[in-house]
Amino acid sequence: HELSLPLIDRDNNGKLQRGEHVVPYVRVENGVQRHLAAFYGRPEHAFRPDGQRVLGMATNPSTATQLTLVSSGSRSQHGGMAPDVRATYLNGIRVELIEATPEGAIKVKVRNDDTTVDQDVRWCSDSIVLPPLRGRDGRSLTVQNGATLLLDRSLTPTRLTDPEVVRGNTYFAPPTRFTMLPGAHMHIRAGSTLALRNGAEIHVMPGAHLQVEDKATLVMDNDCRIIVHSDGRMTTRAKVARKLRRKGQLRSVAQ
Repeated sequence: HELSLPLIDRDNNGKLQRGEHVVPYVRVENGVQRHLAAFYGRPEHAFRPDGQRVLGMATNPSTATQLTLVSSGSRSQHGGMAPDVRATYLNGIRVELIEATPEGAIKVKVRNDDTTVDQDVRWCSDSIVLPPLRGRDGRSLTVQNGATLLLDRSLTPTRLTDPEVVRGNTYFAPPTRFTMLPGAHMHIRAGSTLALRNGAEIHVMPGAHLQVEDKATLVMDNDCRIIVHSDGRMTTRAKVARKLRRKGQLRSVAQ
């Protein structure tokens, strides 16, 4: 929210309007409140060689597409249709600022095979799409080095109306739906974690493969689901799969 003007339903009428925006002022760092007014970002957010110098799949912000919703104060202009972007597409693009020269030039390294998550990330979106990318390890997405990939429901509004209150939180966004397209391969390595919270769902489409190693951790809220379509595959410890199927959290459906 330090990068924008967040909206809050101040009058509790179930609608977000332009006049209800706020300027963030209080930041909590390690439990300590700091009074730092931020207006469209702070200096440490800048993309520069001596600061935030990498943009990739696991950075914040990432190189993935972002949702857009053009509105006129109180309503959406396009009803969530084109040209609005309503899905977040992952990619393997990595842009790194290597160094700055005294003359003012900047050396930049660009790759398109960076598909690893090696630090804790929390991803939220109406829809997250994983195409059949091929990173350096041949997979579309690899979670490794003890990192946690958390799929959660966004508290940042992605729509202007129809709020939903769940366990005391008001959401102007649906639960996150993560779709693995045909041919995509997501690999959760030993010691790393895949977590689903607040109604998040993973859809493993035909020909896709979700692989959770025996010594990796899979954590799911009771209202979360993994749905395997047709000949899509999910491999994990047999007892984990049995438990999830018994609870209705792992389902197979015909295409």
